[in-house]
Amino acid sequence: MGNINIQKLNNMKKLFLLLGVISLQAMQTASAQADTIYNPGFEKWTPNPLVAAYDPNAGNSNNGWWEFNVLNFSLLGGTPITVFRDSVKPLPEQGKYYARIVSNVMTEGNNGSYALMQKYGFPYPDTNGLLFTGYVSASGNGLTVRKGYPFVHKMKSFSFYYRYIPNGTDSCFCLVSLSTAGKVIGTGSWYANTKQTSWTSATVNVTYTAQTAPDSIFILYSACSLKSKPKPYDTMDLDGTSNTILGIDNITAEQDNVNLYPNPANTQINLAVTGQYQASKVEVYDISGKSIGTYAIRNNFLSINTQSYTNGLYLYRLLDDNGTQLNVGKFSIVK
Repeated sequence: MGNINIQKLNNMKKLFLLLGVISLQAMQTASAQADTIYNPGFEKWTPNPLVAAYDPNAGNSNNGWWEFNVLNFSLLGGTPITVFRDSVKPLPEQGKYYARIVSNVMTEGNNGSYALMQKYGFPYPDTNGLLFTGYVSASGNGLTVRKGYPFVHKMKSFSFYYRYIPNGTDSCFCLVSLSTAGKVIGTGSWYANTKQTSWTSATVNVTYTAQTAPDSIFILYSACSLKSKPKPYDTMDLDGTSNTILGIDNITAEQDNVNLYPNPANTQINLAVTGQYQASKVEVYDISGKSIGTYAIRNNFLSINTQSYTNGLYLYRLLDDNGTQLNVGKFSIVK
């Protein structure tokens, strides 16, 4: 599994547009900043003092991998546990444990877990199973949830191993989003909609809209599609996460060597390349990281018909004949 298949994801467009523009909150604990993913093999699990479950983190009031198991606590809403520590046939040479997500129906109502999810910025259907990077502090007096945790380097890609057994027709996915001071600067996403009983590798490629370094990262896994009719009892197993911090951090090309006009665009946008660039093609993505199209450049000039584009922000990557990234940027469509 790799990059997103555009045709298969047309019906998920609104969802990924929503996910792609989630603003991540910077963590307050500077000492937690790092350039690696926390608990990459899901080997560390801590008993949750509020519910009969283990969490893949260092415990309550900490950064790490989190889920909504804590909402099983009656004073916080009550809901089925959806993320489990499992050790049945883990990924070879990756330790003893892995994370298992099982989608389920969240408790509804004004004080239910579904209402609390909405409150803390997870506007997804009431049937879901989520695992995400963040900070959670829970007690009988309330709940604090922050999406994302400190992360100070640009990530070129994020990889993991998964197994997936949907309950009928459904799909699992992974979203990666990096931000600076609450503003998203890079995103990528991946999904699968077929049964996979053997450990299989997957990679999320990240596309950036800015040259600045991030201060936090938000990674979200879901065992079900989170679109109109997500299924309960979908199962997604996860292990062996890793990330590559190369390439994009080393981009030194001047942004002024690419001129986009008009920007914002309506039915057409032009891209003129100057300077020493030997540009070959341009890749265009929407804000979620989904590929929109690849266009060949002729004589350092390209005109893209955007009549089929919807309103919003788009990202581009300028590449040479070898596929080396020369430049990144963004443009808007306003109709």
